[in-house]
Amino acid sequence: ITSPSSAAPPQVNSTAVALSSVRAPIPGVITAISICAGAEVEVGQELCKLEAMKMNNSIRANRSGIIESIHISIGQHVKHNETLMDFAK
Repeated sequence: ITSPSSAAPPQVNSTAVALSSVRAPIPGVITAISICAGAEVEVGQELCKLEAMKMNNSIRANRSGIIESIHISIGQHVKHNETLMDFAK
């Protein structure tokens, strides 16, 4: 007789996941992109602007690092929590 494994599933570090990408805090439309892939950024640096409810919101870097990829374009509609950019590992 085999018993089910009592090992817990691996834990995903949500902080590490959150810091590896930049996500949309609210749904809206991308109105400007301030950096390009490969750019080195500092904490708090503006990365793009997101218009929501007739207001432009600056989306800023949540950590220092190099932006590996950009998943958005100007005029694109994004959903809440959608990945906008990824940091290099």
